[in-house]
Amino acid sequence: MSRRSIVIVPVSFMCKGFTTLLTKAELERRIRGVSICRGAPRVTNLLFVDDSLLFCQATPKEGEVVEEILQTYERALGQSINLEKSLVFFSSNTTDIQKQQMLQILGVKEVVKFESYLGLPTLIGRTKYHTFAYLKDRVWKILQGWKGMLLSRASKEILIKAVA
Repeated sequence: MSRRSIVIVPVSFMCKGFTTLLTKAELERRIRGVSICRGAPRVTNLLFVDDSLLFCQATPKEGEVVEEILQTYERALGQSINLEKSLVFFSSNTTDIQKQQMLQILGVKEVVKFESYLGLPTLIGRTKYHTFAYLKDRVWKILQGWKGMLLSRASKEILIKAVA
């Protein structure tokens, strides 16, 4: 069976208990997460501010495990996950049948393409130069504005870190 991965983005506050549930499911081999290359560690979730990115294989079995974990989280903390604000993204090798099964299990909408997340591109192809060129241009424009300012080396370093 080939590996097909999905990313789910529930917009809700997630806690350490939620991460523990995902880690436990991974240790029990009920979900597999994804890795960036062979031999790399698998990732089941990433937390950003009040968003969580969940990674699993696009199989009914793993979808049901994720749904079970989300329901356990809701019952334990009395918080509901807003499925209207939750999205799922499928890798390109996921079949339409698998997509429909996962969407039905999770009760969320599919997003075809994430343009950006927290101001950064979410999908990066082979042309990384073009993907990140706008960041370089943005930082360069700001640095040019500082040219006439008399700043210490430490001040410049702080400003660059703040902008970048």
